[in-house]
Formats: sequence, structure tokens, C-alpha cells
Amino acid sequence: MEKLLILIRQTAFRDKLFRLVQYASRLLAHLLEVKRLGGLDGLRARQELIVKLTRLELHLSTARKLLRLGNSADSIYAALRSLHIKNDVHRFTITMSRIASAIFLLIDHWLWVGRVGLAQVDKTKWSSISNRFWLLSILLGLTRDAYDITNYCQASGGLSRALRDRPLLLDTAKNICDLFLPVVSLNYVRLSPGAQGFFGLISSALALAVIAKPSLKLMP
Repeated sequence: MEKLLILIRQTAFRDKLFRLVQYASRLLAHLLEVKRLGGLDGLRARQELIVKLTRLELHLSTARKLLRLGNSADSIYAALRSLHIKNDVHRFTITMSRIASAIFLLIDHWLWVGRVGLAQVDKTKWSSISNRFWLLSILLGLTRDAYDITNYCQASGGLSRALRDRPLLLDTAKNICDLFLPVVSLNYVRLSPGAQGFFGLISSALALAVIAKPSLKLMP
């Protein structure tokens, strides 16, 4: 119980928890659209629940934007620290990924300003730019994952050693799941809201696991 309270006090944990519920709401709303789930009889009852889930998703998205205020500065600081990484590939991919993440978060702050009505913001334009930097950050993360897996395959023990590296496997799986979200938002790929909710739910659960157990975090 004490450990749970410590986790809840962490902004990053609350953000990922909200994210998990956000994407779970999207998944459930889609399932309710296409099937009769949960014993709900009648179109009106289902539609009311769908509306509630959609509103919950929107409110959680806004809450997460508020929680992330200032995180762009943290990402820039993390990028500066990663300049000291000795491995060239790690240094490049991690540093550039953090810079892309910082820009994504900075634009996310601006979108929050528009959502709460503090200024007029071209949501379509800035969301598209934001998603491009989010996608770049994920692709750089996957490049680093692929590099580590390749190194394992070339060493003694091969792929079996890579499969025993839980931090690497979790990071790869999380990045793959995350990849579908910006590519759909940018209309590069078409997926149902249910599929988006599923991938977002899985990546959020993996992120929560890493926060709850730091030994699962991929280093450096």
C-alpha cells in the first residue's frame, strides 16, 4: 500500500494511469458501437454510455496535458545529459529522441492553452506538427531498440540473449504499440478507434510497469 501511494504521488505515474484509462475508454466505446456488450439493452442506453466514455477520454486527455506542463524542459535537460553517452548510436538516437519529445511536449503545452480557451490555436495545424515530432521520437527509440537487438544477435547467445533482456523487450513492445497512434493521427495508416485504444492501452500498461519497477527501464 505504501509503495502504491509513493507511485501515485509521481506525476509520471499519474499521467500514464490517466493515459491507460483514456485509451481503455476509447476501446470500450468502439466495442459498444459495434457490439452489444455488458448486457446493455436498447440503443439509447448504449449511446448514453458511449457519450460518457467519449467525454471521459476528452477530459483525461486535457488533464494529461496539464500534468505534462513543464515536461518539455525536463526533456531538453535529459537530452543534454545524454550527450555524454559513449556509444555513438545510443548517443545520437537517445539525444535526438529526447529533443523531438521536447518539441512535441512544447507544442502540446500550446494545444492545452487553446483547449482551455486562453488563446486561439489552430488545433489541426499544431496537432499535425506535434504528431510528427512524436512519431520521430518513437522511430528514434525503435532504431535504438533494433540496434541493441542486432548487437545481441551478432554476439554469442544470439537472439536468445535478447529475449532474456526484459527492459529491451518491454521498450521495443511499447514503442511498436505507440507507433500506431501518431501514424493514424497523421492519416498514414487507417485503424479503427478500437485498435487505437488497444495499442494505447498496451503501451500505457507497459509504461506503468516500468515506472513501478525501475529495473525494467532500458538503460542508458
